[in-house]
Amino acid sequence: VSMRVLSRIVRSPFLAGGIAEAARRARFDTWIREQGSVDIDLRHLPEMLESFRHVTGLSTDDFTFERTIHTMLETQPGAQVLTPSDWSGYFRKLLNLFGWPGETKLNAIQAQAHRVFTLVQRDFSSLDMITGELPAAEALRLFRQLLRQRMFRFEAPNVPILVLDPVDAAGLQFDHLWICSTADPAWPQSDLKPNPLIPLEWQQECGLPASSPQASANFRSELASKLCASATHVVASQVGESDVLMEAAFRQLPQTDSDELQLAELTDYRQALVGTTDMETIEDVNGPQLDPVELLDLDQQVLALQAACPFQSFARMRLDARAPKPLRPGLLPEARIMLLRMALEHVWHRIESSDVLQAALAGEHLEVQVWEIADTVLAVFERKLPVHLSRRYRALEHARLVRLLLQWLRIETRRAPFTVMRTDAHASIEMAGISLRAQVDRIDQVDARGSAIIAYDTEPFSVEHWLGERPDSPVLILYALATEETPAALLSGCVATERMSLDGIQHEAGVVSSLPVYEYSDVARESGLGWDQLLEHWRTMLSNLGREFAQGDARVMPKYGDETCRQCRLQSLCRIGEKVPA
Repeated sequence: VSMRVLSRIVRSPFLAGGIAEAARRARFDTWIREQGSVDIDLRHLPEMLESFRHVTGLSTDDFTFERTIHTMLETQPGAQVLTPSDWSGYFRKLLNLFGWPGETKLNAIQAQAHRVFTLVQRDFSSLDMITGELPAAEALRLFRQLLRQRMFRFEAPNVPILVLDPVDAAGLQFDHLWICSTADPAWPQSDLKPNPLIPLEWQQECGLPASSPQASANFRSELASKLCASATHVVASQVGESDVLMEAAFRQLPQTDSDELQLAELTDYRQALVGTTDMETIEDVNGPQLDPVELLDLDQQVLALQAACPFQSFARMRLDARAPKPLRPGLLPEARIMLLRMALEHVWHRIESSDVLQAALAGEHLEVQVWEIADTVLAVFERKLPVHLSRRYRALEHARLVRLLLQWLRIETRRAPFTVMRTDAHASIEMAGISLRAQVDRIDQVDARGSAIIAYDTEPFSVEHWLGERPDSPVLILYALATEETPAALLSGCVATERMSLDGIQHEAGVVSSLPVYEYSDVARESGLGWDQLLEHWRTMLSNLGREFAQGDARVMPKYGDETCRQCRLQSLCRIGEKVPA
């Protein structure tokens, strides 16, 4: 079944437990979207529910949805062929199994739709003599076709005002009638079409509506005459001035302006209520402050989110708010960068220095090693996924990974000689009373120059983004501040199909030949800060961000406006679109 259909089933309020289990089902729907499959094998749903329980820690005891799935899988129709009446009974049994139409009372429209659905089921059951026995797929296709063909119009209760389609209003009697958009060339916007089962010539001979332009014109004229004769007081209106010629029946009505109709004034009750008192404006941009215990061992992502937008940091780190991932085939971008980092970590466990890398390139063994590493990493990564990758997709992902790794390793050969000291390096740092975990992908020793701290990404990097009060992606900065020795370089590796580059900032010359020494760089000239002053500036800026987070700062203040919001996708929570300009 497609993920879109499964998502609608999981979140439907018209199934048993749909209201009581709404929160858990929404979490399951969000989690399953993140697995990157557009089609789900229903037989794997129990395994996915078990993985969901393990990953999220949420209990699924007394989870009606899980029990329903197990029972449904036990009652699969298989390859049997049945008559429509038997299939109708099976469909009814399946719907009852899911608890359709739910536990809450249906409103008027829903109740009428339920009755129409029941009538279509009865019609479907009467097709035994016409279709004979059918397989499950054909029976379902035929039933869906009957549902689509059944016209459903809400039967309004007896109320003083009715809003009707002109065709539906024909033949009824009213005290007052207002006909809208009579100068519209498409009036009455009817969905009448020629009958495909009757020869068009016969329909034209009988003058059936929509069988020819003349028949359509006659139909419009007769409809206008019927409507004008169906009430004592008739108003036919048009929007603005129009050169379109109305039907003759409308033109016979006396012309007047809307001001002369003595219409009752519409009352905006919301504005009337607001006008009864003085409005008090309260701007509360802070959430509760963090307790001292909550300030321990925080993820470094806190500072990146706080720099991007304080509300985003508050929503994601304090409220655990997540926007549902868009449905797309294959691995999500977050999973791909994780896979790439795992592969690069395995590469540097084998190739521990630039000398070994050069030897592997010269001996033409590098491609074989990279191919084996990509295969190993994919196998390890796939075991963590609740959804198995198809053989074809796995081959494509393997080829992509091999290509990226080989291209990146050739970039690495342009650097000064280095030795990989650590991969997936962790450190702790305390600033502004907050304990943070810092993590980078790699630390190299570059001859006698010192250490180079490296982080991988799939987006290009600019050192200018580290300046100012809200530095972007401060992962490297945070780790540099957490180490005792001053690093020789902070490097961001962009590893993507569209671009391969090694950017950053270096304190010692020659770590990366394409980068200028900080002292002579444009960044140093613009900031006016020396290397030690720059490190102290970063410490101050990150401390301020940490302090804001600890104090519950939740201002809606995206750093790059719409661009930041597109990355966040929590606009329905922060409601930035409703923000009144200062």
